[in-house]
Amino acid sequence: MSKRKEIGLENLRGISGKVGVEAVEKLRGTSPELSDFITEFAFGDIYSLPALTKRDKVLITLSSIITQGDVGALKVHLHSARNIGLTNEEIKNVILHCIPYVGFPKVISAMQVFEGILKD
Repeated sequence: MSKRKEIGLENLRGISGKVGVEAVEKLRGTSPELSDFITEFAFGDIYSLPALTKRDKVLITLSSIITQGDVGALKVHLHSARNIGLTNEEIKNVILHCIPYVGFPKVISAMQVFEGILKD
């Protein structure tokens, strides 16, 4: 196993926990390349950059995914946010903060996904 992959798996586990690892592993059956890109590049290279804290990186990721309106990715990254210690109130406020930038429909959708996570 390459060093990038080792670091990526360590970061993935530490940030996303079981939910993130399972999401990446599901991809392996269809596209091992995509699974490796996520593990090695996103979590091995990008998440290893030292200038931002893990918390900062997760906040940026949440904001980006809310902007995209990607419900599937949002579920995984909301779990990541909780896994690294963001409170439900902080997560709710990240979602609310996006209203002026992405509009009500995407924020409502994000809040509905978050509500579902809270019920889990």
